[in-house]
Amino acid sequence: GVFAGTWIDRHGPTGTVMGRWGTNDSGRNVFFGKWISETGEFKGLLRGTWMPHPNENADSTAFEHAGGWFAGKIFDAADVEIGVVRGLFLTFPEERAGTFMGRWKIRCRSGMHDNPGPIVEDGMGQGM
Repeated sequence: GVFAGTWIDRHGPTGTVMGRWGTNDSGRNVFFGKWISETGEFKGLLRGTWMPHPNENADSTAFEHAGGWFAGKIFDAADVEIGVVRGLFLTFPEERAGTFMGRWKIRCRSGMHDNPGPIVEDGMGQGM
C-alpha cells in the first residue's frame, strides 16, 4: 500500500511524509518513505517495520479493522540515522483507505561537529 500525510512539529505543519508499506520477499512487514519540507526540500528517509494488532479473540472482520503499529528510523540524505518514528494505524479495506498517526524524534548528538559523539536515546521505543 501507500501512505501520505502531514509532517508536523511543535509549531504546526512543516511538510509532507509519503511512502509505501507491505511485505518484502522475506515475509517481513516493512515500510519506507520520505519526509519533504513545505518548500519541497528533501529532509529525510524513513524505514521500519509494522505489525497488525488485532485482539487475540477477534473474528476475521474485527481482525481487518484492528489496525496495528509501526516503528522505524529516520535517515538523512547521506543515509545516516538521525532519529526515530513510531505510531499506530487503522485500515478500512472496503474503502481501500486508512489512517495513521505517529510521533517522530530527531536525536540530539552530544559534542562538537567534528566529533559528534554517541546518539542519545529518547525512549520512544518503550511501551509499543
